[in-house]
Amino acid sequence: RSLLSCAPPRAPCPAGHRLAPAAPMAAAASDKSGGSGDAAREAALSERKTAVTAAIRSGNSLLAVRTALDSPPFGTKNKDLKTMNFDVVTAAMLSARTDDAISKVVDELTMEECDLLMKFIYRGLSKGDQTLQFLKWHATTLAKAGPSSIVRVITDKRRVV
Repeated sequence: RSLLSCAPPRAPCPAGHRLAPAAPMAAAASDKSGGSGDAAREAALSERKTAVTAAIRSGNSLLAVRTALDSPPFGTKNKDLKTMNFDVVTAAMLSARTDDAISKVVDELTMEECDLLMKFIYRGLSKGDQTLQFLKWHATTLAKAGPSSIVRVITDKRRVV
């Protein structure tokens, strides 16, 4: 006698469909419709944007970039939210205008922050705006994190766009 025969039989759906668990479907519906998860992410992004703006005004590019990279919206499919997050990170990156300023910022970042920054750099390069600045950031980040950072970014399933 097999173990499968010990399980109680399920009543089939009259139409012959298999029923999916209720909880994952509810969570997926919440994400697609911009549910409470996205509302919390938008609130957090708004706070981060305010903090990044304050850091930029005070001339602290490192704090601006670190704050902008904190808690990206990986778990959402809301493209508007991801675009707003990209804009916050871009503003923080563009606050470091010179090569020396970019080097000072990148030198203080952790490897995880460098990998995340690299995702935003590739996103920026794909848009075609401020290409020279993104290439400067790419060269500096690549020098610190090495080519393995590129591999980690390409193979990571979590997307910033």
